[in-house]
Amino acid sequence: MDEVKDGIYILGDNINKTAEITQERKKERKKVTEAQLEISRNQLKVTEAQLMTAKEQKEAKLLEAYTSLLVQDTSQMTQQEKASRGIALTSITQKLFGNHEEAA
Repeated sequence: MDEVKDGIYILGDNINKTAEITQERKKERKKVTEAQLEISRNQLKVTEAQLMTAKEQKEAKLLEAYTSLLVQDTSQMTQQEKASRGIALTSITQKLFGNHEEAA
């Protein structure tokens, strides 16, 4: 009978230890998952910042092209060159400043 009682106590201790270990593993998995989520959020923020920077650089280049077209001397241009310049200016204007006709 004493051996059975000892066996039951040992079994109970093993069950308790297993339950404790299982809970600790759950906590650790939760911590890892939270850390992975935080890393993903940070990566998303970095990507968003990179996209914003790329957009700003693109707009800066468009503005530079726009300014260059505006100050061009058109006196020596052919009609076709002037028309092409006008199309380019219109296109860049719409990209930079939006369609003013819609706003009116």
